[in-house]
Amino acid sequence: MIHLAIIIGTRPDAIKLSPVIYALENIEGFQISVIATAQHREMLDMVIDVFQIKPEIDFNIMIPDQTLPELSRRLIPVLDEWLSEKKPDLLIVQGDTTSSMTASLVAYYNRIPVVHVEAGLRTHDINYPFPEELNRVYIDHTAELLMAPTPLAKENLLREGVPEGRIYITGNTVIDALIRIRKNVNPSNLLEQIFNLRGNRRLIVVTAHRRENFGEGILNIIKAVKSLSHLNTTLIVWPVHPNPNVHRPVFENLSQEENILLTDPLPYPDMIQLIEHSDLVLTDSGGLQEECSFLKVPVLVLREKTERQEIIEVGIGKLVGSNPDTIIRESLKYLNSPGMKDRLKDIPCPYGSGDAGEKIAGIIKRRYG
Repeated sequence: MIHLAIIIGTRPDAIKLSPVIYALENIEGFQISVIATAQHREMLDMVIDVFQIKPEIDFNIMIPDQTLPELSRRLIPVLDEWLSEKKPDLLIVQGDTTSSMTASLVAYYNRIPVVHVEAGLRTHDINYPFPEELNRVYIDHTAELLMAPTPLAKENLLREGVPEGRIYITGNTVIDALIRIRKNVNPSNLLEQIFNLRGNRRLIVVTAHRRENFGEGILNIIKAVKSLSHLNTTLIVWPVHPNPNVHRPVFENLSQEENILLTDPLPYPDMIQLIEHSDLVLTDSGGLQEECSFLKVPVLVLREKTERQEIIEVGIGKLVGSNPDTIIRESLKYLNSPGMKDRLKDIPCPYGSGDAGEKIAGIIKRRYG
């Protein structure tokens, strides 16, 4: 029996690893242990329930306003205790979270090979995004198997000297998860209320949560959103991240504005349907960029650089940063372009067709089964 441990710490971890978990559970001879660090407690719980993931252990590590050193300091000993006691044959991590990085570090110290799902993403600036770029570079250079979502991600790894025999192009598992959810859900009462409130107006969806936008960045984004809300032809829906660096300024500045609806973070099925019915998305989220590329919804990326260059190259997304004038100008270009979504329909999704989880499970079976 091959023992596989899988780390989930955040909402994106659970979304993107759920297809891998499903596929591995169907392979005879594999014992699966899901470890929840709960780096983001509330956000993680929402998707664990949706995807029916059952963690073997939950470290419940989150505290309010936690710093990166505090988070790492609490993660390392509990991960070390579990990994050194259970001694899994393989550890699977996803993306670039602090949970994934510290788990990879502890696995390396315990001589446990690591599989990195969503490997090879790069902005080529170690400080941008902070700390995610450093996290993923570290994981990639210590992992034994690297599951690159796109050819560009593989090229990034090869340029850094990663042996080609360790790299596999798989597509991105977020597409698998999105397709699964779309097949099995109907609009919730909240979504029905939003769609009724929208009427014939254009729908803009906004999200922001990255550290690089804390402070001046989020205030600039708020300024742009407030200006766009003065167009009576739009409804802006902003599911607000609970981090106080985002939540506090957004509600302080926008809660009384007409044409803006602020909500708590939406369940994943609701969020996918909201995006699918929107005319434009403004976000600094990596996962939303990928989802927009599949749903064919134009997206303005509220960052100066993106590790998901593919959506820029195919024309679904555009980098706008947090400058309010740029956000307003580019938003108006999209909103004033009739048939924009129709023109995107024929663009292939650069992140695959929804079989990444099966591919990853198959590779692991061939290598370790």
